[in-house]
Amino acid sequence: MLGLLLTLGDKYIITSNRESGYGRYDIALEPKDKSNYGLIFEFKIGDKNSIKEKAREALAQINEKKYNISMKNNGVSKVIKIGMAFSGKDVAIESEIN
Repeated sequence: MLGLLLTLGDKYIITSNRESGYGRYDIALEPKDKSNYGLIFEFKIGDKNSIKEKAREALAQINEKKYNISMKNNGVSKVIKIGMAFSGKDVAIESEIN
């Protein structure tokens, strides 16, 4: 995922596994233009039957650990939080916009 997102480096500051709030997020894209949306990604692995629940857990972790604090402190007011869960080639995604 990080490799795919690196192509956005001209518009975003891309960081991985950095401390923010009460933990470490998986990937964050902080917009260079602070009026744009920032993105925070948290990833989980599950089996085919549990990936929807794992995606919800990932999104809940972003909220509980307040991973968006660093972006807010840097002047980014709009953040998209994305929880993703994988099982082989299957994926589930939960998201919310603040």
